[in-house]
This record gives sequence, C-alpha cells and structure tokens, in this order.
Amino acid sequence: MLWVAILLAGLPLSAFYPWYRPIHGIVVLTTVASQIIWLGCPLTMIECAFRAKYDPSTSFTGSFVTYYLKKWFNVTVPAKVVVIQLLVMLALSIVFVLKTS
Repeated sequence: MLWVAILLAGLPLSAFYPWYRPIHGIVVLTTVASQIIWLGCPLTMIECAFRAKYDPSTSFTGSFVTYYLKKWFNVTVPAKVVVIQLLVMLALSIVFVLKTS
C-alpha cells in the first residue's frame, strides 16, 4: 500500500519538492518495468505465495490494484489498463520534470 501511495503522491510532491523528482522517477520506472515484465509487482507475488501457504483462501492472482479494486469497489479492471495507466503516469512525470527543469 505504501508503494501505491508514494506512486500516486509523486507528481504533487515533485511540484513542491524538487529533490523528490528523481525518487519519483525511480518509483515510476520500477513500477512500469515490473508491470511489463511480470504483469505485477514481485513483492505482491511473494505475498501471494506466503498467503497461499498459510491460508489458500486469502491468496489472489494478478495485480494488487486489480484485486483490491474488485474486492473493495466491485470494479473489474484488466491488467492491461493498469499498465497503460502506469505508462501515462510515466509520460506525465517526464513532461513535468522537463518543463520544470
């Protein structure tokens, strides 16, 4: 959850704190890369493996974001939408950094 908060709060934080821009860039690039390579966060996969060992009924497959959107809001979001959203966030971050530099 903390990673998602850092990711979503990145652009506003970058606007007010220029020192945060490289950190946000690394967070966005890492997130996009993991979504493209593994279709999810490696930490989420490890979490799911531990959940499956402990209590298989609590385990889930796929993306953290898609799972909790379905669980909390009953909204089904394909994994591709998450990747596209992350790419848009990456593009906006790049544009923002270039315009403010």
